[in-house]
Amino acid sequence: RVLIEDRLLSLCDEHAAEIQLHRVDSIAELRELFQERYGKRSLVLRRSPLDRRVFPPRPEGRRMADGRRASDR
Repeated sequence: RVLIEDRLLSLCDEHAAEIQLHRVDSIAELRELFQERYGKRSLVLRRSPLDRRVFPPRPEGRRMADGRRASDR
């Protein structure tokens, strides 16, 4: 596992060594390093699948919408 900025990445030994070789310090540098061979897209996702919400879920559950019509209430 490699920590870059605030993101923990699970990589194989080969890719982890490549990151250390190029001294990658930011996610932008990481995305630049791992790009498609014949394209312009990065192979590194912009968001980590482990990203969590900033605020915990509401203890009372989701808010209920009032609806758009008076009869919806």
